[in-house]
Amino acid sequence: MASESSSLTLETLIIELEKSRKSTTAELTAFLNTALAPINSSLESITTTMAKHTSTSSEMETALSTHSDNIVSLEPGLPEDIEGSNPRQFIADLFKEVAAEALLNSTPELDRAHRSLRPKPRQGSCPVIVHFHRFIHKERVLLWAKEHRNMTYRGHNIKFYEDFSPAVAKRRAAFNQVKSLPFKKGI
Repeated sequence: MASESSSLTLETLIIELEKSRKSTTAELTAFLNTALAPINSSLESITTTMAKHTSTSSEMETALSTHSDNIVSLEPGLPEDIEGSNPRQFIADLFKEVAAEALLNSTPELDRAHRSLRPKPRQGSCPVIVHFHRFIHKERVLLWAKEHRNMTYRGHNIKFYEDFSPAVAKRRAAFNQVKSLPFKKGI
């Protein structure tokens, strides 16, 4: 009888321990789920934000690539070394000839004029970077260039663009999609 009584007690003990384990596990799981809920919410928010940033970054890369391709496709631009030994004077004369009405038939004063520092392309030419001495001349030429999109100089297609720092170019590129909508509608 003693073994029968101890056997029941052992079975009862095992059952009670199992109940206690299940109860403790359920309580611990509920507590952990409650404690981890804000972290899971934050992780979902971070994942959504990262997806948006990835999309924006991809759009910006596409826009910059498109702009770069557009610049290259403007060929034939000014051939390499057409400016000779005095690029500043050459570009000043070019502006006087091409954009005479914008400059009121005067030759603009230029502080600097040189090819961009990127390597020479196999075909075509590198852009020419110009620093006007007078801001008003630069503004007049850029406004005039917006109105006259198809310009040539001695049989070469030329385009004028304002040079922006990489940070400003990146911020402006963020608006490319919005800016293209009115352009596509002819506005």
